[in-house]
Amino acid sequence: MTDGARGRGAPGRPRDPGIDEAVLEVAAEQLVAGGLPALRMDALAEQVGVAKTTLYRRWPTRAHLLVAILARGQHEIGTPSTGDVRADLVTFTTRLAAALDPPLVRQLAAQLAAAVAEDPDLAAPVRELWADRRRQIGGIVEAGVERGQLRADVPVTTIVDQLAGALYYHVLVTGEPLGEAYAATLVDTVLRGALAG
Repeated sequence: MTDGARGRGAPGRPRDPGIDEAVLEVAAEQLVAGGLPALRMDALAEQVGVAKTTLYRRWPTRAHLLVAILARGQHEIGTPSTGDVRADLVTFTTRLAAALDPPLVRQLAAQLAAAVAEDPDLAAPVRELWADRRRQIGGIVEAGVERGQLRADVPVTTIVDQLAGALYYHVLVTGEPLGEAYAATLVDTVLRGALAG
């Protein structure tokens, strides 16, 4: 299908989410099949049936496309709200760990970290992706404070950084497996001293 046939040819028309989804789906398949070397913008445009300009309007560089693919794989994590701050943090951390654990995602995260260091223009979308996860964790912690499960003076930002930082450290540095047992131990360790009473 051509770029124009998908309704993206004329300036000013609303962005077609169908194109985004099709491109990200094919790009993810290429990464699974051949790793990062297989992800080429010209080949991707040809396979999806759109003009290369369509891709570059959405993702100025391959690194921006990697951000979108990584975000796509994590968008359904959700924010649990059972009324138990520990249970919610363990659930969320377990889900996030599962989303980050696949080898391809680890590879993408490492590539993005390197790309941000070299391309200041890429810093904003990458940091927004991580900031979204930090906001979700922060919301769970703040809810625990409001319910009186955590101390009123608990350093929310510090707790968020300890949880998220440990996960990304594992992904980017150690390569060790992530899982529910690790998530539960991490949450219990971080919350020690923060629990009310």
